[in-house]
Amino acid sequence: MRQELTFTTRLVDQVSKPVQQMQARLGGMANRARSSFKDIGTGMAGMWGSSHMTKSLLEPAIEYSRAERAVKSLGASQATLKALGDMAIKSSNEFGMGAEHIVQSAYAIQGGMGAALVDGALPRIANAADIMAKATRASNETATTYIASTYGVFQKYADKMGQAKWAEQLAGQTALAVKIYRTSGQQMADAFAVMGSTGAANGQSQASQLAILGNLQSMGLSGSVAGTQYEQFLTSIKGSGKKLGMNFTNSDGSLQDIMTILDKLHKRFGDLSKVKDQNLLKKALGSDVSVKFLLNMMNRLPQLQQEIANFGKVNGLGDAEKMAKDQVIGWDRLSQSITNVKLAISQGLNPALEPLANGMANVIGDVGSALHDFPNLARWIGYTAMSFSTMTAAASGMLMLKGFGKLFGFGTLGKDIGLLKLLFKMFMKFSGIDMVIGIFMRFIKMLKWLRGALIATRMWLIIFRNSMFMARAGAIAMVVWEGVAAAAMWVFGAATAFAAGAMQLLLSPITLIILGLAVLGFGIYYLVTHWDQLKASFMQTQAFQTLMDWAQKMGNVFASVWNSIKQGWNDLLAGIGNGYNWLVAKLNKLPGVSLDSTDLGKPPPSLGPALPGPDLGDMPKGGLKTSINNTKTAQQVDNSKHIDTVNITMPNGMSPGQLQEWQEMQAG
Repeated sequence: MRQELTFTTRLVDQVSKPVQQMQARLGGMANRARSSFKDIGTGMAGMWGSSHMTKSLLEPAIEYSRAERAVKSLGASQATLKALGDMAIKSSNEFGMGAEHIVQSAYAIQGGMGAALVDGALPRIANAADIMAKATRASNETATTYIASTYGVFQKYADKMGQAKWAEQLAGQTALAVKIYRTSGQQMADAFAVMGSTGAANGQSQASQLAILGNLQSMGLSGSVAGTQYEQFLTSIKGSGKKLGMNFTNSDGSLQDIMTILDKLHKRFGDLSKVKDQNLLKKALGSDVSVKFLLNMMNRLPQLQQEIANFGKVNGLGDAEKMAKDQVIGWDRLSQSITNVKLAISQGLNPALEPLANGMANVIGDVGSALHDFPNLARWIGYTAMSFSTMTAAASGMLMLKGFGKLFGFGTLGKDIGLLKLLFKMFMKFSGIDMVIGIFMRFIKMLKWLRGALIATRMWLIIFRNSMFMARAGAIAMVVWEGVAAAAMWVFGAATAFAAGAMQLLLSPITLIILGLAVLGFGIYYLVTHWDQLKASFMQTQAFQTLMDWAQKMGNVFASVWNSIKQGWNDLLAGIGNGYNWLVAKLNKLPGVSLDSTDLGKPPPSLGPALPGPDLGDMPKGGLKTSINNTKTAQQVDNSKHIDTVNITMPNGMSPGQLQEWQEMQAG
């Protein structure tokens, strides 16, 4: 029996020991994999955060520089680019628009207007386009295309007024049309795209065309259909005068304005409700489209006349700026203001970092060219990368195996969840026991909260009782103070009576002076003779010593706090200065970069030890003054004068008042 037990024990040891070793090695590899993945993940997260922060800081400047250099490629001057940047930042902060969008609008306008664009007008035109786009809820591309194409139609009028002022007026008029006719900037752009230069070539003003096209769109027509009807009518009305027996041209042969033409037709045909009149006009005009235009406009002539006048009064952005501001959200402005701050910072860093980026690009380009020239080197680099990837996959597999082992209960007991623990948790949850325990724990939390509330109530009652005690003590002190005040008033009355009696004695100024000197002398004498008693009664009391101790402690506390703040500030400045000097040292290694370091946070240079003074040797005290012998002491001159009795003779004698005045002067 004993031999069988020994055999069984050895057999178990020989079988379980390799399994335990294998399990230990597998667990060690999994732990190393977990630790390695954790370190790699932490490092990658830090690198990602750093790169993301750098990208977030530099991205506004990159986008802005890309848009600005696109405008510069079309021939814009440096002064125009500077003014454009200032205008873009200002409008961006005010309306919450991206500064790079305004610069992109400037690129479209520069390309659309071409050489006709006056130098210096580009910033204002781009700003007007962006404000109009925001007011009419159109895209920047639509707004810039609309202004550039409309300039080709009204070029003479725009050049005469001034291109920037005309663009602002067009933006304001378009915003007013969108506001009145409930259309959009895109629809107005489509209408003018169909109209082309037909209206301007036939002498129709910009205001009248906006009013006509807006009225047609308010009836449900799209912008392109409205432009088609208006363009067809202007084309066909010129040759219909002879057929209708009417004149629609001026003396110089140009077409009359649209309101004059519509008034003449309205006086003859009315509202065109008769089919006979419609057929006649169709025959004269040659198209159904022109007749539809007249049917749409005949009943709107008084309103149309007023609207054309209102469009003519627009001077500048006007309604466009107001409509854009009404749509601005404070959060958009805040976000864009923060972006503009990052833009300013990154623009300051760009001159130093862009050469670094170009240098890195050159190096990486050279590496790419070398790999193309040496394919074997590229292949071995690929092998190395694939090896690292394979090792990472193997470590991940080990970690997965350990996880499966824990899931099925093969892990260390007491540390791993295992399948049995998972089943136990599921039983607790679905049987309702977990819910009962949760309700009981919430009840315990409620009792704890109630206990805290009772403690707070008790503390409040204690504070209220103490405050009532202090109020009672204050009332007693008030009664005592009233008694003291009454006694003081009695003493004041007695002193007043005494003063009234003494005033008769103290009428003379000489008496007051003598009395004051006597009181002062007595006070000085008393202070000198009783100095120790006074000092002991005040400065050597326990209250005074306690007060001085508290003052010393408070002084030490404030001095310690101030020294801590001062040391922290110096450490912060030193850290910033060291970081900046390190960055400058790294950047100065690049070709063409030479930046100065800073002394920020460094202590001021020491003045060195004090120089020793001269050795006076055995020079006697008193200096040279004691060695000078004045030999002229015998030659003294006496300039004093002796005056005997002085008699003052008054012809009429002295009055009592003069006598009193003379006595006071003698007394000093």
